Amino acid sequence: MKRIFRRILLCAALCLLCTMTAAAAPADDDARLLAVFHADTVDLAALSAAAAQGADYIAVQAVPAADGRMVLQDSDLTVEDAARALGETKLILDVDWADRAVLRDAIERAGLTDSVLLRTTASAKQITSFLNEQPTGVQVIGVYRGNIIFNAVSHLRRLTDAGQPLVQYQSKNYFNVAYENLFPALLKKSAVRAIAAAWDPALCGRRGDDVTGWDDLIGKGYSVIETRNISGLAAYIAQCETEHAALHTLLDSAAQTDPLQFDAVGQKTFSAALQAAKDIDAAKYPPLSLLQKCRADLFAAMRLSASADAAGVQRGSLQVSVGKIAAIVIFGALIFAGQVYVFRMRKKKEA
Repeated sequence: MKRIFRRILLCAALCLLCTMTAAAAPADDDARLLAVFHADTVDLAALSAAAAQGADYIAVQAVPAADGRMVLQDSDLTVEDAARALGETKLILDVDWADRAVLRDAIERAGLTDSVLLRTTASAKQITSFLNEQPTGVQVIGVYRGNIIFNAVSHLRRLTDAGQPLVQYQSKNYFNVAYENLFPALLKKSAVRAIAAAWDPALCGRRGDDVTGWDDLIGKGYSVIETRNISGLAAYIAQCETEHAALHTLLDSAAQTDPLQFDAVGQKTFSAALQAAKDIDAAKYPPLSLLQKCRADLFAAMRLSASADAAGVQRGSLQVSVGKIAAIVIFGALIFAGQVYVFRMRKKKEA
């Protein structure tokens, strides 16, 4: 019964997926992995250091002050002062949903709608209702923590339709629907980008806040990673960009390669490696492990041509060996013996 119910939910989610409007592909400037530094303690020097190390966003908790301004939790630092000091690095404010209107008004008064985003575990329906109550430039990141594929897709659809740039999914379950089945494929095609909370294993399916964890999450469609290890994540992202450029260069070289330079086996290997590399190169946010594997496979396949030369193999034609000649002779002898046997049996019947 559970299996049948699960299949019904999957079918319903697929129907909802088909009704979603096609989202525009991201601009070239946005076609890169993004890093969020999760700040456990609030200190302007530490936040500035994280921004200098490559953080695109800094996530902190915020509360409204008595004077109507916003302050970062457990500090006297105002959101306005922090945003001005961080420059192009944006703030993600984890907020109590009850404070939403006060915080929205404070952001608008300070002119920070392009620099500050609110984040909440309120439902997508509550968020869209809030955004529709009063037209605002404030952006809200909705966090979904359930394990129902239909609701996960609906969460993404509602926030996509509301024009929000980021969504988030959190779970301690490694096999949560946010990481399995239909959903990763949907994330990879969506213009709304998903945040993975790698900073806490209990919020990202028990994955680590390290290269292995980031790589797995990115492979599942999460192009914004929230971490405590901002320097390590920035280095990983830089390595992804370097590897992607190297793969693209190798593809240019492979495009000039004539498949007939290879032997029969080499042609098949080269074609498979070339197609896999093209698919990864065309992906918006491929993980480092796949970039490295595809480049290594394509490079190895291209070297088969040189190996064929060294072995004296004639390219693009059938390789002839002693074993193949012997097999052909034996096969021919068996056919001849069979024909002789049939001929003699017919003679006996006629007699």
